[in-house]
Amino acid sequence: MSGYPRFKVASGKSLKVGAMLGAAMLLVLIVGAGQSVHGQTFSVLHNFNLNNGDGGFSVAGVVRDQAGNLYGTTKNGGLFSQGAVFKIDTAGNETLLHSFSGPDGANPYGGLVLDSAGDLFGTTAFGGASSVGTVFEIDSSKNETVLYSFDNTHGAFPFSGLVRDAAGNLYGTTLGGGVLGLGTVFKIDNSGNETVLYSFTGPDGETPFAGVIRDSAGDLYGATYSGGAFNLGAVFKIDPSGNETVLHSFNSADGADPYGGLALDSAGNLYGTTSSGGDSGFGTVFKIDPSGNETVLNSLNYTDGANPYGDVVLDPAGNLYDTAFGGGASGLGTLFKIDPTGQLKVVHDFASADGSNPQAGVTLDSSGNLYGTTSGSGQYQYGTVFQILETVPFSAFAAKLELTSGFELKTDFALGAGGTPINLTTQGLTLTIGAYSVAIPAGAFQQSSQGWFEYDGTINGGSLRVRVTQTGANSYEMMVHAQNVDLGSPTDPVTLKLAIGNNSGATQIDAH
Repeated sequence: MSGYPRFKVASGKSLKVGAMLGAAMLLVLIVGAGQSVHGQTFSVLHNFNLNNGDGGFSVAGVVRDQAGNLYGTTKNGGLFSQGAVFKIDTAGNETLLHSFSGPDGANPYGGLVLDSAGDLFGTTAFGGASSVGTVFEIDSSKNETVLYSFDNTHGAFPFSGLVRDAAGNLYGTTLGGGVLGLGTVFKIDNSGNETVLYSFTGPDGETPFAGVIRDSAGDLYGATYSGGAFNLGAVFKIDPSGNETVLHSFNSADGADPYGGLALDSAGNLYGTTSSGGDSGFGTVFKIDPSGNETVLNSLNYTDGANPYGDVVLDPAGNLYDTAFGGGASGLGTLFKIDPTGQLKVVHDFASADGSNPQAGVTLDSSGNLYGTTSGSGQYQYGTVFQILETVPFSAFAAKLELTSGFELKTDFALGAGGTPINLTTQGLTLTIGAYSVAIPAGAFQQSSQGWFEYDGTINGGSLRVRVTQTGANSYEMMVHAQNVDLGSPTDPVTLKLAIGNNSGATQIDAH
């Protein structure tokens, strides 16, 4: 224990963390190895507030860079009340990168695509030279450029985001415009030249709200909200020569009105959702194999969620994730997961404080964490940006706690399989002891030249000093000193919880 830092306690005595106190003042916690299974932790990263010139009512998902920053759009708000592009950093701070004013676009409904230089590309559903939408770029210095303004003949009202190929060409859809006014699939090259790859005519699909995805051969796949053989929507393919094939027409029993985009696996299977139809009328999750055979993986019922509008995302294990606009425990929507056998699990039921009515799909990172937006509710009723962390239990977790005028805590913990290394410049920390809980956001810690992370400040009216030091390949030590913090009178058993990034431990312990 010679390496423990010393803290000054209220009594004026200098004590080593872990040192013995009088019996009336001592609470010792010994915790064994954690064996709990992986789980998820939901948190709101940002509450939109139109009253402060912020964006609001996001109906698009977010894109994440390598540093963990999130970027997205809101269809309303901003300085001119015509929508905005935002950034959320790893500490949860929001920056408006651009506010649309009309000539440069208005009301972005689609998400963003990010290139390796940090430039963002997206669409607005309205605004531009003809007021029927634009394709824009925002560079890493926050300068916006209109790459193309639609004009009805070449498409109108792009409601979806874009996909970008290795050469920098952009591909997307418009809800209207084209030869018959029923929508288009388009390409924009590096010079801003637009090519209409296909104009829909009705039996081959019409009014695509969703964007397209692209395979390694250059084929594009998407879904139209209506049209097809039964006028209930279709899934299509467009080859590099511009030839369109209807892969499937929905007939209500297998779904209707597909609104969101598709996902493609390595075997060439396509996955998506319909916003209505199916057994209960609340939508379906479907699969289409390379031969064009469709399988309904799941028909949503109201409890699972109702009316999914977002793009589906596929993880490496073959699980699908999407959001439902309504339904669930509160009727405000859900985030659900479909495993490869078609079994549905509700990952999160949205409540008003979380945000409500998610209209976009989610973004999945390499650790299994999910990020997304809601179109309404939250603190100011204008929607939220949220994250769901895939938590990994500690493989070992031991602690000692001393009651003083506050408390002193020492913990030793080891990461479990799949846990990410501790880096408190990009991760948050939450500590819970009984009824007491404190959350220190990512970025609040300073890293010393010796490598440990330290926070020294005031939270919830009490002063807090936290130091986290790596002691082995996957093992860490945390020291906490708190003053003017009242833990009350803990009774058996006391719950101790620690969460750092996607790593966590929890146990029931006895107070002595």
